Amino acid sequence: MALLLKIREHIQYDTALVRKLEENVTYRQFCGFRNDHIPSHDTFSRFNRKISQKRLQTIIRKIDDYLAKEGAFLKDELSLDATDILSNGRNKHNSDSEAGFGYKSDKERFHGYWVQFVTGSDSEMVRAARVSPANIHQSMTAQRLFDDLESRNLCNATLLTSDSACDDKKSYHRCIQLQLVPLIDYNPKKSKIKQFLNLPQRNWRKRCLGTEGIRLRQKYYYQRMSVERYNSSFKEILQGRTVPVRGVKKVTKYVLLTCILSQLYGVWNWHHQVYSRPFVQTNLLSYLN
Repeated sequence: MALLLKIREHIQYDTALVRKLEENVTYRQFCGFRNDHIPSHDTFSRFNRKISQKRLQTIIRKIDDYLAKEGAFLKDELSLDATDILSNGRNKHNSDSEAGFGYKSDKERFHGYWVQFVTGSDSEMVRAARVSPANIHQSMTAQRLFDDLESRNLCNATLLTSDSACDDKKSYHRCIQLQLVPLIDYNPKKSKIKQFLNLPQRNWRKRCLGTEGIRLRQKYYYQRMSVERYNSSFKEILQGRTVPVRGVKKVTKYVLLTCILSQLYGVWNWHHQVYSRPFVQTNLLSYLN
C-alpha cells in the first residue's frame, strides 16, 4: 500500500515517504499503519527489492478475476497497444544501460522502453501489461501478453484490436487460440499492396479472418482508442512518461504497480457506480496480502 501511495502522490524517495506518513494521518490509515509503528526508509527499500514481478502479476490477476466475477468486463472487447517510456538518465554520459533505442510512429527516435497494455474497450481498465527495452520489437512482447490473457476470464470478449506492430502470423494465431477475432491494422511495409482490402483472398490475413472477420474489422477497429486513452492516463496521471527508476526489472515493477493502482481505481468506481458505495479498505487489503 505504501508503494502505491508513493506512486499516487508522486513521492520520489523512501525518506520522503516516511516523513509524509509521520505527518499525515490519512496516509497512515490508507497503508494500515499504526501511529507508533511506521516502517523505516530502509525497510521500504528492502521490501521494494524483495517483492517480485511474479508477485505483482499475481495481484493483478487476482484483482482482474474479482472484477470479471463482478461483471465489470461483460461489455468489453480487448485492445492492445504500446507506449514509450523515456529512460531515466541523468545525462547523456550516465544513461540507463538496460534501455534501448526505438522509434515512435512519427519516426521520432527515443531511448527507453516499450510498455504494452491490454485494456477493455468499454471499461478502459487494464487487463495485462508487459515491458521491454525499446530495441525489442513490440510483436515479441505481445506474445507474453497473450500468455497473460490465457489466465484471464475474458467474459464475452470476441475481438482484439491492435496496431500494425502485431501484424504477423504468430499474433493472428495466438488470437485465434484465445477465440478472439484479430482486428489488427495492416502493415504494408513488406508488400507492394498498400491497402488491406486490395489483398488477394488467398492472403493469410484474409483466410484467417474470413468474410465475417473482415466485416468486423471495418466496423470495430475504432475501439482501439480505449487503450490509447489508457496510455494517456498512464503518462499524465500515473507519471509514466519518465519513470523514476532505472533497469528493466525496476521499470517493470513500477509499471505493474501503476497497473494495480489503476485497477483499484476501477474497483472503487465500479462499486460506487453499481452499489452506490466504495470498495471498503479491508477488502482492498485482502487482495494485496
